[in-house]
Amino acid sequence: MDNRLRKSDKITMDDIANDLNVSKTTISRAISGKGRVGGKTKEKILDYIKAKGYKPNNTARALASSKTNNISVVLPDSNDGGDASFFKDCLVGVTEAALTEDYDVVLTVLAQDTNALKRLVENQKVDGVVLTRYTRNEVIPYLKENNVPFILIGIDPDDEVLQIDSNQQESCKNLVVQLLQKKFTKLVYLGASKKLNIEKIRFNGYKQAFSEQRIPLNKDFVFWDAQSNLNQIVDSVLKERIDCFVCSDDVICLKLIEVLKEKQISIPGDVQVVSFFDNEELENNEIPITAVHLDTRKMCFLAGKIIIEHINNQNPQKNNSFECTIAFRSSNL
Repeated sequence: MDNRLRKSDKITMDDIANDLNVSKTTISRAISGKGRVGGKTKEKILDYIKAKGYKPNNTARALASSKTNNISVVLPDSNDGGDASFFKDCLVGVTEAALTEDYDVVLTVLAQDTNALKRLVENQKVDGVVLTRYTRNEVIPYLKENNVPFILIGIDPDDEVLQIDSNQQESCKNLVVQLLQKKFTKLVYLGASKKLNIEKIRFNGYKQAFSEQRIPLNKDFVFWDAQSNLNQIVDSVLKERIDCFVCSDDVICLKLIEVLKEKQISIPGDVQVVSFFDNEELENNEIPITAVHLDTRKMCFLAGKIIIEHINNQNPQKNNSFECTIAFRSSNL
């Protein structure tokens, strides 16, 4: 035994079993706290482990506790929309949280169907699931039916769904209120797909600002799926001497900046541009763009910590909010 330890300072379960004359099953039960083990035997095993600095193998520990120590992060495929940087930050944030708790992350992409996620669940490859904002409608009912712990990054009307999202509606409203109070009343709203829940949230904030300021909202200046025909939209509204373009997300905003550059329209000299979502490219853009800023990475780190609490039956709060801020970068605001 001594010679073996001199060759390697890594203590194995076989070493413990041989030294203490107990079975590996008994050792596993003592470590996991599950199953019957005599009090003195358990104390002897735990004292030995502490003295030798033994660290259970993750696989063995998972088997002993019926856990995989894996979390699935579910992302959409490219056809479901959404900004790639948002999903990258989601993945990084959850992964950082998982590492602090000795968990690993399994990336799952929802393509034409949900089969990839179902295989993970049915083969018991993951302990829990993190759903990013853009997910198929059948996913949540499936996870609930199969009693799989999950958290949604976004908002679900079901208060029993564990979820986390930012206060984007309030932040979007506050940004538009600032515009209206500065007499920028001829605003053009450039939205993405109306089907996306986050679009409804942001547009609700937009409408709320007009309502609070008692200014009528011109529906002719609201455009959906704007990224597909920005050139035509810009040409049509500039004739109306508009004050500001309000972009519902950073993708539309960056495309709009390029369109305005091509048309030699100055920002903010000729027209203002603001965005309801920020990203690194907007933050460092040569043209200062005021935007609603969300630290997605920190929010998703928190989502990772919450799902692990849920997996470990620590009963986390169901509805969780993460604060947005407004990054004022334009000289006119």
